[in-house]
Amino acid sequence: MASDFDDPDYDYAASVAGPAVRTMAEQRIPPTPTDFAIWFQYHASSHNDLRNAIDLLIDTTVPSTSGPTISQVAGAKAR
Repeated sequence: MASDFDDPDYDYAASVAGPAVRTMAEQRIPPTPTDFAIWFQYHASSHNDLRNAIDLLIDTTVPSTSGPTISQVAGAKAR
C-alpha cells in the first residue's frame, strides 16, 4: 500500500513522532520499531480503525505487567 504516509516530509514526520514517543512512554510501551510504527500511525490518524481500537483498549485496559501490551493487541488487529 504505497501512499504519502510511506514517504512523509521531515516536518510532518517529526510532528507525529514526538507525540508517538511520548504516548509510548506514558503507556510504558517498549520503544521497539513495531510498537513505534503502530503509535506513529495512531498519531498520524492514518488508520481510523486502529485509532478507535487503541482508544477503546486504553479506556478499558487495566495496566498489567503480565499479558499483552496495548501495542501487541493493536498490532494483531492491524494485520
